[in-house]
Amino acid sequence: MSKKFAMIRNFDITGVSGSGYMLEGVVFQNGKVAATWLPTGPIIATSLVLFDSMDDFMKVRVDSHPENKTQIIWEDDPEFPEDKPEQLIA
Repeated sequence: MSKKFAMIRNFDITGVSGSGYMLEGVVFQNGKVAATWLPTGPIIATSLVLFDSMDDFMKVRVDSHPENKTQIIWEDDPEFPEDKPEQLIA
């Protein structure tokens, strides 16, 4: 079964993309990950990216910038943002 997640960036150390509810993603049954950037922050642009695994996604989007204090929230977490990205934009 596929599983949705949201990426919340608490800080944007570069000042380029902003902070808050930045990205929605899904991990498919085969382990592949699709993620889409949301139109938030100072740059209102979206894109869709694909990764071979959640580990690869984490290495590129989360672990490489520990100072951003990025969180991944899974769909079964009560804090998962359902419909409104603006509810978490910092």
